[in-house]
Amino acid sequence: MSTQITVDIADGIATVVMDGPLARNALDVGAIDFLADELARLHMLDELRCLILTGAGDSFCAGADLGAMQAPSGPSEDQARAAEQERQNAAIMAAASRVINGWSAF
Repeated sequence: MSTQITVDIADGIATVVMDGPLARNALDVGAIDFLADELARLHMLDELRCLILTGAGDSFCAGADLGAMQAPSGPSEDQARAAEQERQNAAIMAAASRVINGWSAF
């Protein structure tokens, strides 16, 4: 992973930090997978009251690290990648809905 992700939990507050300031915290496939898995894990914690997602340095997150992404090789890989993205999105939304009281925009 070009951007490291750390998770700290204290007093019911989870702080998730994307730490790759030279790349403006861009996320490669490994970082995206790790983030989705961690958010799914955090979603299951009853004691969690708040989740803070932040980036190191001057940027929050530049998005996907396009230099690290490889083009799909065909339709079956496209479908697999789309299914994985849907799983990751569901994990992120579940974690967010678990700790946000009220409406939020994504």
